[in-house]
Amino acid sequence: MAELKTTCGLGNIRPQWMQLFANTRWFLVVYTLLGVVQSMAWIYTPATITTLEKRFKIPSRTIGVLMSGNEVSQICLSLIMAYYGGRGSRPLWMAWGVMFSALSCFIFAVPHMIYGPGREALALTEEYLDLTVLNSTGPVKS
Repeated sequence: MAELKTTCGLGNIRPQWMQLFANTRWFLVVYTLLGVVQSMAWIYTPATITTLEKRFKIPSRTIGVLMSGNEVSQICLSLIMAYYGGRGSRPLWMAWGVMFSALSCFIFAVPHMIYGPGREALALTEEYLDLTVLNSTGPVKS
């Protein structure tokens, strides 16, 4: 029977100080934090859809297709993971999942980093109520 690796690290880099985290307690802590962060991302998405539609002038139909595609891709990936997940190192598979989850959260934040809060988005808030932006039909320059 093959010996199981129970060391912490990334690839061949396994420093001694990191071995403190190579137990089920730390795994549970990290996995719980991942669940909380991912839940926040999934709650944030539907809450900001109307703002995204107004700000980037995206039709609701397109947003619906994107959200449906997201759900379908999760189902397909779950089927693939159910087949291949039993092979190899499960923590390694989960680490790749965390990396892709972090990448998706970053991609979701990129438009805000590139364009900033935007006058159109601020116009939707009570503090910055700007009726000229809300009533305009053409593009508004920030």
